[in-house]
Amino acid sequence: MYKEIAVDPECMADDACFFALREQFGFEKGRYLIADTRRWIKDATTAVKEAQKRNELKPVRAKTIKAWLNKASRKVEVKDRQILLPTNRQVSSDIDVWNDWWADQHEIRRFDVSVASYSNPPEFHDFTELLALDSWQVPPSISVDRTAVSMVAAIESLLRISKEVLLVDNYFNLSSNAVLAELIRVAVEAGCTRFTVVTACDCASPDRVWANEYQRLTSDDFHCKWVKVPDRFFHDRYLITDTGAITAGHGFSVATQQGTAADRVNLSYCSFDEANTVKQQLADLEAQGRSCLIWSN
Repeated sequence: MYKEIAVDPECMADDACFFALREQFGFEKGRYLIADTRRWIKDATTAVKEAQKRNELKPVRAKTIKAWLNKASRKVEVKDRQILLPTNRQVSSDIDVWNDWWADQHEIRRFDVSVASYSNPPEFHDFTELLALDSWQVPPSISVDRTAVSMVAAIESLLRISKEVLLVDNYFNLSSNAVLAELIRVAVEAGCTRFTVVTACDCASPDRVWANEYQRLTSDDFHCKWVKVPDRFFHDRYLITDTGAITAGHGFSVATQQGTAADRVNLSYCSFDEANTVKQQLADLEAQGRSCLIWSN
């Protein structure tokens, strides 16, 4: 559901391209600009300065673009972050040219869309072509089969760009749960390091459950914990990470296919504020002694 977008830093020297793109990335947008932030901003700033020298960029426009780049170069809040480089996209310090960096990244995993100052489909697109691309579009929700593979496949794009994962689902069983097993497997492969499950369900012998069902799927640096909260405290179901959040209409549990609408689940984007409220409510429950740790490794 989340898109990884590559943008040639030279594009920032085009004010029309800049203004078209500057509000298109972030936690609530379903897209991130994927780049080595420090190097990308340096190259973009150089491109802007060169465009000014050639009188191709008006001073007031250049000032706006530079201000945006300067802000992005600092430590920004999760809500405002637009540029990131996932841990599973290794960056080489020896690559100075963006096109070479792009080629290396393309080998690791294809970008959903790559934006350049020229059009060369299907690899590169001019910013004026974006609205016509299905790969650029971010629908507010999607509907998928309530199977472990289908649900996790829909969420995988978010896991790939995340480090910390929080799943909140009142009815999420911890034992014999195919969705949990698939989530852990994909999260580990994506490079996630923390996974917290919040549920109202009990789990008998959690150490045994972990050892028999999930431990083989993890790595040494993968930290998982299961937390129990009061029944029906949370009505909606969430998957919240450090880069985005999703709600699931029927929850993250597998359903027996019956040929009805309930065979599918709607996954929708969740706002930063709502996700933050859920995290604060969890912190309040812990402070009040109303939640308890079932298990952690």
